[in-house]
Amino acid sequence: MHSSVAPKTLAITRDEDAHSTVTVQALTMELLTADDSLVAAEITRAYNDGAGSKNCCLCVPLAEHPSGRGVIKFMEKQPERLPCWGVAVGDDGRPLGYVAMSFHPMQPMDGLHKTKPGEAYIDQVMVNSDARGKGAGSKLLEWAEARARERNCTVLALEVLNGNPAKRLYDRFGLEVKPTDPCTRFCVSPLFICCFASLPYGCSHWGSVLMTKSLV
Repeated sequence: MHSSVAPKTLAITRDEDAHSTVTVQALTMELLTADDSLVAAEITRAYNDGAGSKNCCLCVPLAEHPSGRGVIKFMEKQPERLPCWGVAVGDDGRPLGYVAMSFHPMQPMDGLHKTKPGEAYIDQVMVNSDARGKGAGSKLLEWAEARARERNCTVLALEVLNGNPAKRLYDRFGLEVKPTDPCTRFCVSPLFICCFASLPYGCSHWGSVLMTKSLV
């Protein structure tokens, strides 16, 4: 999404790392709708860059309207999720991506997982395609872990599609693939993923894996 309105620098709390050019701020409704909904549009752009090419039920595009109106309506209906979302911001104040979380007993947005007591689940980590390689993904994961620890969660978890290049980032961050029973891994999960997101990484990458990181 390309905005004709020059973005203002967002009021953010700087990370302790003085060398970082990326910071993360918890989402608020004021932030989401500021500057002609620039943040909502940029969040949607990050989502579309990551998920827009995928299809539900093999034919329905998952892409959202670039204006960002979808995420605004979603948060108006579920305002309790606002502090569970973090927005990565560059030095110029432009949003670079976001992370969305669910804390038990809250359940993930996509229905791919059911949170357990003590679990913090990362629903989505999305970074704009032109902002990748700048450390935004790592900052978003660090923010997610910090929020999980604030809530005394004992485990951080996320589901990743097989073949997704982002898995390398998750590996470096300390997330590990959690073993599952063969039926779930090779039958139930792949069929659900195929219907929900088709096969974005090819037929050789079938299904998904759950990755977790202990916080104790």
